[in-house]
Amino acid sequence: MKRYITVILFFILTSCSIIAREAVYYDDHSGMSSNKVAAVVQDRRGLLWFATWNGLNVYDGYNFYRIKLKPGDGSTIKNDHISNMMLSPDSNLWCYTEDEVYEFDINTHSFRKLPLATQKLAKKKMGKYWHKFVDRQDNIWMSYGKGVYKVSMEHHPAIPIKETSGLHTRSLFIDRNDRLWICTREDENVRIYDKKLQLLNIIHIGCKVYSIFQGKKDFVFVGCKPGGLKRILPIPSGEKIVSFKELQICNNDVYDIQRDKAGRLWIATFDEGIKCCPNPYAEHPTISPSFGGSRMRKILITPRGNIIVAGSKGLLIGTIDNKDYTKTKFRRISRDGNDPRSLVNEAIMDIVQDSQGMIYFATESTGIDMISEDRLFSKKPEFTHFYDDNSSLTSDFCRSLTLLNDTTLMVVCDNNMMLFNPKKDVTTNYNHIFWNDTCHFAEGKPIVMDNGDVIFGTETGAYYVKSQSMYGRGYIPPLLVTYISINGKDSEHPMPLSDTIRLAPYERNVSIKFAALDLGENRHIMYRTQLDQSPWTKPSRDREVSLFDLEPGTYELRIQSTDRYGRWVNNICNVTIIVEPHWYETWWAMLVGILLIIAFFVIVGQTLWYIRKLKRQRHEALENYLALLDQKNRPQQSTENVVAPSGNIKPEDQWFLDKIRHYIEENISNNAANIDEMAAEAATSRSTLNRRLNSIIGITAAQLLIDARMQYAARLLTNERRENKSISVADIAFKCGYTDPKYFSRCFKQKYGVAPSDYTTKE
Repeated sequence: MKRYITVILFFILTSCSIIAREAVYYDDHSGMSSNKVAAVVQDRRGLLWFATWNGLNVYDGYNFYRIKLKPGDGSTIKNDHISNMMLSPDSNLWCYTEDEVYEFDINTHSFRKLPLATQKLAKKKMGKYWHKFVDRQDNIWMSYGKGVYKVSMEHHPAIPIKETSGLHTRSLFIDRNDRLWICTREDENVRIYDKKLQLLNIIHIGCKVYSIFQGKKDFVFVGCKPGGLKRILPIPSGEKIVSFKELQICNNDVYDIQRDKAGRLWIATFDEGIKCCPNPYAEHPTISPSFGGSRMRKILITPRGNIIVAGSKGLLIGTIDNKDYTKTKFRRISRDGNDPRSLVNEAIMDIVQDSQGMIYFATESTGIDMISEDRLFSKKPEFTHFYDDNSSLTSDFCRSLTLLNDTTLMVVCDNNMMLFNPKKDVTTNYNHIFWNDTCHFAEGKPIVMDNGDVIFGTETGAYYVKSQSMYGRGYIPPLLVTYISINGKDSEHPMPLSDTIRLAPYERNVSIKFAALDLGENRHIMYRTQLDQSPWTKPSRDREVSLFDLEPGTYELRIQSTDRYGRWVNNICNVTIIVEPHWYETWWAMLVGILLIIAFFVIVGQTLWYIRKLKRQRHEALENYLALLDQKNRPQQSTENVVAPSGNIKPEDQWFLDKIRHYIEENISNNAANIDEMAAEAATSRSTLNRRLNSIIGITAAQLLIDARMQYAARLLTNERRENKSISVADIAFKCGYTDPKYFSRCFKQKYGVAPSDYTTKE
């Protein structure tokens, strides 16, 4: 009973003393292994450890990981019922169970029994029951009996400005006396604050103000929607504004007011586009007719005297004629869907220009367009586009722009704000948690004070942020690897201490889970990863990266997160992944493979060279052999002294060829000559005859007989024509052993490429 009374009293005191706190409940439905939580401790890395009646649980801000006994795990602890716990001097966990104390080694995730003396010391230090635990971020953890509660302080660096709560802020303005003017959509008043943002007074304008501009002599012009343009006569410099006098100048809905070098006011109206007031300080100012356009929203007048007007239907650009403003001509810049360098979106919310002449346009749904003033006023303007798919911008719904310096734009979106460097494509994001839980920004331009503080308007009030909160960093959540899965198999225990992962030769896939340890508010933390020198991945809330089919080698994986507000912080976690090679992927195996390939090509080359050499030798032997037959068949020459060319032919092969040659010479005109008789002449079989001829001169016996007869026919044709004798093809066919002249002609043409009647030769 005493325990429950203590918890109830603590809740009452907490509720009374801490207003902006949020309670979150965790139990077995949240991932805990048991609703009975006996103790909570935080280790040196920032992880929370829960001692439960069903093992240890470790919490990374997102998930509970259970650590329980497993068969054959080598632990000496007897059961998972842990009734108390504390940090040991060497940052391990002393766990009390069954009247004994065991040490849980965070490095090895194993239990060992402590010596008796150490157990007595641990039992004295452990309390019987824990009521609350405060972690390093001042989150309060309390036992409920059926789980735990976490009570976190809601912290928003943005501070609400008095008297604006729940009001849709339309316009913010700082006058020459450093007073802040705030206009809202809900009423027709203007709230005026001093430098310390203390409300001075509220003045009634009589219509809802959309924009404010201060001219010379402290004249203030207010553009109303609806209500037109009004001039407020000089505002006193004192803190209190007791009374003022106003003058209606025009009745159009006014979005923006700017002044040119000649002191004329250019006015962006909803219905009639761009107008000019040439004499804003006269007793009765006049308004020009429309210069064109409609639904114009913002005006930019450059130092060169060019005027750029943006609205819901694109741009109007022109050069102001200082002598006669009525001669100012405007040109429309529209979107061309077929030109990727044209204006990306005609719905433009804001315009700013830096000192280098670069102009930036905030579009309603497609990010930021950038262009130089010279290029904008050329015949064909070409814009550079920045949006969330091709740049570091986290949102492409841009409401307004404020130029902090030549390298940084303050980009106000729907529910977040960004500091964007377009030259380096670097973005610092501020999500809605930085401002308030339900923040939606209004269209009004933020104001940067001289001290660096920023004032901005939302749909639920105006806020200011101190510069140290804006540009400094508070709590930087440490980034840890929480779980590793290799080839689809989970690691033995979570929260590995080593930043090196070794993969065996057969392990080529790895998934790594990680978490930034913000135990208070981590719902909007963004993550990105980088493998070796590849670009950073697109920021997302994903806390896992998977790598597949890794080649052998060493990889460096970098992981980075934002803080709870969406700002990138210096908490990069470096993970080294070493993939061991198979034996055939080692350098020496590759070297052996290369040598084998070289040897293969050498052997193939030598074989081809040998084959070509052998064919050449056979061809030369055949040519010599046919030449010998040709000499024997010359009628005018004696064959007694003709010796067959030997070349590289062996003596036994030479005898064999002589026998074949003798048979051919004797039977060259015999149409009954055949291979079997030729084999008998050479004292061999038909198959052996063909095999030996093919190995010596590269052709078969039948082909040799045909070649010899064709050569003899060619010789006969040559001799007859030399002696101017006429001999028929049929006679030559018969002399060469052919009974069919047509078949002879086909064989002759196949050998020499021409018919016998057309054959000529040069000797």
